Amino acid sequence: MINNPFLDPDRQGELYGNTARLARRSSALMRAKTAGRPVPETIVQLAQAHRNEADRRPGLVADIGCGRGTSSRVLAEQLKPQRLVGIDASPALDE
Repeated sequence: MINNPFLDPDRQGELYGNTARLARRSSALMRAKTAGRPVPETIVQLAQAHRNEADRRPGLVADIGCGRGTSSRVLAEQLKPQRLVGIDASPALDE
């Protein structure tokens, strides 16, 4: 049994949803990085493109691998979520 559900092949469909959509999002982020476009702004555009009209303000936004929070600030300013959580496991950020 795998303790981490994100690594469990039996749960990938449940957790990641449509893999083609995930691949498009990943590709969009890679294109932004290689083209020199700001990745946080690309994330905002992706989030806005997949929101319903009724979803004016997201409830929760998670910035996974947020580093020092530079992207988190852009997400907070442009998406204006009710709550933003930044997560980074880098030991360098513990200091």
